[in-house]
Amino acid sequence: MKKQILEEKCESCDTKIPPLKDGNSKFNLCQLCKPWVLNSIYEVPEEFIGFSITEPELFKISLRLMEHFDKPTNDEEWYAYFCHIHQKKKMEITLDSHLFLKIKSDYSRRNFEDGDVLTQCNQILLFSQIKEILDVHSTKLRAIEEEKLRLIERGWKNYADRLIWDEIKPNSYELEGKIITTEEIISIIEMTYSISGMSQTFSQWMIFDWVMNSEERPILEVLAYFRELAEIFQECKIVKMPDSPVFLEHFFDLFCGSFGQNLQYLILASLYKWQRALRPSHHFLVRHPDVWRRSFQLLRNIIETLGPEKAKISKGKISITGVLGHNYFIKPNVFKSELQHWLVTTSNDRHICIDILEEHKKLPIADQLCSVVLSLANDWVVAHEITTIVRSWSE
Repeated sequence: MKKQILEEKCESCDTKIPPLKDGNSKFNLCQLCKPWVLNSIYEVPEEFIGFSITEPELFKISLRLMEHFDKPTNDEEWYAYFCHIHQKKKMEITLDSHLFLKIKSDYSRRNFEDGDVLTQCNQILLFSQIKEILDVHSTKLRAIEEEKLRLIERGWKNYADRLIWDEIKPNSYELEGKIITTEEIISIIEMTYSISGMSQTFSQWMIFDWVMNSEERPILEVLAYFRELAEIFQECKIVKMPDSPVFLEHFFDLFCGSFGQNLQYLILASLYKWQRALRPSHHFLVRHPDVWRRSFQLLRNIIETLGPEKAKISKGKISITGVLGHNYFIKPNVFKSELQHWLVTTSNDRHICIDILEEHKKLPIADQLCSVVLSLANDWVVAHEITTIVRSWSE
């Protein structure tokens, strides 16, 4: 009795395929579609937020590792995000495990879980005192701004700018032996207002940490430091900053590569995933299924019609033989341009630049590949239009 061979379908083009043996593959994909689908999912930029991506394969791995994380919107989600970045099968004593323990300790402390009951109560009282000070001055500042706007609307702008407001008088507050002035409090509140995504809770924790730290560092110096970090964080286009200053500082260190390229790429990969604009014509995850399927079916039909002597599907690439017997290979480009998502090479590994026409750049990726395949198969015919093909013959 013959053993029945089970068949599955490619999730991209709907072609029947044998069961996949690759346990790491997330999708059932045929040999034709697989490199193009995976390349669209794990797309690598040449440069991102000022950093050159010098290790594209490592960046692809980072994209896969971070693909299930959305932008954190609160500190609980930020904690889960950092835990994933630092996760280890065994918490051996390494730099990475120390970094994880630092985050874990800070998260516990901000939930007032550290120390005995008396210590926890004192910390809660201090945090409430800081909140009350900030709330009072924030309310006064809002009232002043509203009054200024009313004066400006009545044509009294110069008067409003010169006016000295009695509502905020010079004062100072003693917090566990440290002194903070009204002027310093106002500077902190103004930073909170000016930085998008920063909450007053961040300012409360910043003051709290400054009070609890034995280091005699001026609060305005601490403020300047975190303002700089927050402004860099804004460039990452994440809506909500962490409320924990330690979390913000840790994100910045990872982002800048202070703890190595592996961890940096995990941060950059998640930021890239959150920011990039996906087009249905080129990206599998947001494709129009029918359009995408028919497009790859057309590509397969063209390859099969040309026949195995002219065209064939190899692992990770499409192989083409031209009219004069020159061999060409088409595979996804690591660093794409809008007009060229593929890399065309010759037998001696020479690159051939073939752009899609500007008016065709919105066509489905497989439709564009059909054009490239037919051009290479008919290289002698199109040589006068695609001169880069001719140049490759003489190299």
